[in-house]
Amino acid sequence: MEDPIIDSDFFSEQQPTIDQAQLATFWQRLGAQLVDFMILFPIMVLSLYNTLNIKNLGIMLLLTTASALYKPYFEWKRSATFGKSFLGIKLVDEHLNDISIDQAFKRYFPWVISFIFSMVSNIYLFFSPEFPEVTDFMQIGYVVQRAPLAGLSNFYGFIFIVLIGSLVFDIRKQGIHDKFAGTYCIVDQ
Repeated sequence: MEDPIIDSDFFSEQQPTIDQAQLATFWQRLGAQLVDFMILFPIMVLSLYNTLNIKNLGIMLLLTTASALYKPYFEWKRSATFGKSFLGIKLVDEHLNDISIDQAFKRYFPWVISFIFSMVSNIYLFFSPEFPEVTDFMQIGYVVQRAPLAGLSNFYGFIFIVLIGSLVFDIRKQGIHDKFAGTYCIVDQ
């Protein structure tokens, strides 16, 4: 008589694991970030134009939020941003499955903190009494440096580099954000 539990285990395929994949290197991931930067560059230009000329808070909120959602949305829906796709990089879990929306946002956590600091600075700028006279990038920087949390934001810039840069020293090429989310960047084959 056959035991169905033993037989099903015997004939079932082993699920692939991350050990069977080629991990993306720091340089490949940096290249993907540069491609993503070029894709988001028009939004940054529009945002700067809005800040210097139009001065519309709604446009600023829309552009800032759109650029912030780019990374987690595409990593969830497509397993890669356009930059990652361009360089053949894909985000997966330990069994080489596409990542979930939860993993995409957990992985994005270091950027969420940057987004919050950016929003606080931008809202401070737009409500500042000097804002109507701001006409160049240097004046924006001068006003934003007096924003609440500006010192903490500058300090977090260093922490952000450590969090993201930690993947350089990791055997599985995971940054702290990848470990937190249980994700890996692999070279898609």
